[in-house]
Amino acid sequence: MDILLMCNVYIYTIFLTHAMFFESWLTFYKVGFMT
Repeated sequence: MDILLMCNVYIYTIFLTHAMFFESWLTFYKVGFMT
């Protein structure tokens, strides 16, 4: 049970980090494309 919870938190953290990175990259791309 504990290991499963740790895995869930780990995957969620990875997903959140990737989502934030993708969002910032998308914003950077949009700004670079507009200028």
